[in-house]
Amino acid sequence: SVGAEVNTISGDLNINGITSNFNYGSHATNTFIGGKINISAGAVCLSKMPGDLTANINGDVIISGGTLALKCATGKADVTFKKNFIQSGGNFYLHNNSSASTPDVIGLIIEGIFTQLNGIFNFDDNATSTAAHTLTVKGSQFNVAGSGKITKGGNGSSTVFGIIHYAAQGVMSYARTGASQIMEQVKQIIFSGCTLDVTAGNFQLSSHTSSNELLSIKNNATLNMRSAQIVSNAQFSQTGFKAEAGGKIITANANGFYNSQNTATVSSSNGMTFNLDELSWVEYNGAANQVLTSANATNQKYGVLRINFQGVVDVNFVQLNADVFVRKQLILEKGELNLNNNTLTVESNAATAIVKNNGYIKAEKSASSVKIKTVATGTTYVIPFGYNSSKSIPV
Repeated sequence: SVGAEVNTISGDLNINGITSNFNYGSHATNTFIGGKINISAGAVCLSKMPGDLTANINGDVIISGGTLALKCATGKADVTFKKNFIQSGGNFYLHNNSSASTPDVIGLIIEGIFTQLNGIFNFDDNATSTAAHTLTVKGSQFNVAGSGKITKGGNGSSTVFGIIHYAAQGVMSYARTGASQIMEQVKQIIFSGCTLDVTAGNFQLSSHTSSNELLSIKNNATLNMRSAQIVSNAQFSQTGFKAEAGGKIITANANGFYNSQNTATVSSSNGMTFNLDELSWVEYNGAANQVLTSANATNQKYGVLRINFQGVVDVNFVQLNADVFVRKQLILEKGELNLNNNTLTVESNAATAIVKNNGYIKAEKSASSVKIKTVATGTTYVIPFGYNSSKSIPV
């Protein structure tokens, strides 16, 4: 056919048991739905044949059964759901064509809350597609539960992934409930300005046979883990994440950031690895005693370490159980950092390598020490030792 197809539905699109397709003529398609999409049975594709798709859905998108697909052939797509996405069953596809791949990127923006209670959210059911389709969530919540699955074809072997962008400007709560929910063949990215706050369950990463950077925390982005863990879906041998320069991870886990017992914020099982840029931040902000864990690999040492402890003053503390290395800066924002007969080494020689706000270092045991790895000539360093929160002994 010739010319673009324009579809305008001023109200709701309700599908219950029929098959309905837009763009059956291989052309560009522009679709506007003023209300919600509600799929309980049947199938709908917003662009069945080749051609680019632009679509804006003003109401909620609700899938309790049946199938909703954005594209079923080649052609790029830019689709925006203005409100919430709620899936309690059925299937949702960005690209749905297992026999014909696509090189064209499909981008979906959800401006409201993302909720998947059950069903399958599939970026692309064709394992040979070369396009990395994207889901960008801008709302205040990302909720996954039940036996829901977020996936893409080629699980564990394809070098092309579906990509989730957490892009709220402010706090987005992340809740994962139900032991059966799974995230697979997906990379996750926390964008600048977004604080992803893990309020329930663990934060699950995909796993792979050969790729181990499946989560990125961008500059000025924050992953607040509270007491939860970053875990693998345990399907394949490799997984992992990277905190980029200016990216921040916050932990309240009593066992600290990482250990070999699989009890800290970063799970140590199923091939988990991680990479901390030297300008990335790790913040300890627990309300009960926390262990400040250690690492020897350069890219796993703390870049910027911030102690922002919320425990009872002069009762609770963050404590070393082994020697700890900090590459760029130690920030004592609040609370006691107890050396406990261990050495804390700051590898930067800048005068601001150690910053004291309302925190302090306790070193009452004989082998406790703080080291500046390479002291700069003529530079004065203040190491804020203290007996308690009200009595300091600067050196």
